[in-house]
This record gives sequence, C-alpha cells and structure tokens, in this order.
Amino acid sequence: MADRIVNEMQRGVTVINGTGWYTKHEGPILMVVAHKRESQRILRIVKDEDPKAFMTMNTVMGAYGKGFEQIKK
Repeated sequence: MADRIVNEMQRGVTVINGTGWYTKHEGPILMVVAHKRESQRILRIVKDEDPKAFMTMNTVMGAYGKGFEQIKK
C-alpha cells in the first residue's frame, strides 16, 4: 500500500508501528499528507490493497515543504 501511494501518487508515507488497544493486534500505521483533491485516489488504493483497513481523514491548517507551500518568513 505504501509503495503504491509513493509510486502512483508521488506522496511520502510515514510508517509508525502501532497496536490496536481494542484488538491488541500490532500493525503499521501509515500517515500520508496530501491535497484534498487526491483523497479519492488514495481511498481507492487503500481499498484495493486492504478492503478491511481502518482509515481516518483530517483537515490540517497547513502543510509546508516539498510538494506543498513554502514556509513563509
């Protein structure tokens, strides 16, 4: 899934090791920052790779750096 997001979307993916407290199952947490217009394509990749994946989407106040806005002085 992470490889597809990187290769198909040209977006970075941060992988964090996590444990679901309810299930006690360990697994990777993937964090991706993307433009809102890219969300449907990312949703399709996630569904293709793991139809049972748990996913949340949030709005951020700003994203700065490569691929996003430059930090203003």
